[in-house]
Amino acid sequence: MAESLSEWWINHAHQEADRTISKMEEYGAGDLAMIGYSISRIANRKVRDEKQAAELGIVFYAIGKIARVITAVEEGRTPSDDTWFDLAVYAKMVLAILGDAWTIDSRPDTPEARFWRDVSGTEDDPTS
Repeated sequence: MAESLSEWWINHAHQEADRTISKMEEYGAGDLAMIGYSISRIANRKVRDEKQAAELGIVFYAIGKIARVITAVEEGRTPSDDTWFDLAVYAKMVLAILGDAWTIDSRPDTPEARFWRDVSGTEDDPTS
């Protein structure tokens, strides 16, 4: 008998978690926020906090994956499962950040915190 949609969803959620959580914990979200702050500065746009900056950083990565999907379709190829997987993970990363399940490392003496202060143009750590 075929796996039900609910069973499929739960199984894939477990697989995604197994493949992703250790990397999220290893790398943290600081680089995502740095990318977001950089993009906001280039675009002359303010972000309200590190969550929004990290979300913008993830958008940057997602655009690259969407470009791969578009290219594959234009070339008559099927987009890879890895590309779709990555897009699903990026969406969950945003939800984890916005839901406070995955926090931005805001230690004030890290290079990341100094970078955020520099790009935001403030003396205060924008991650606090």
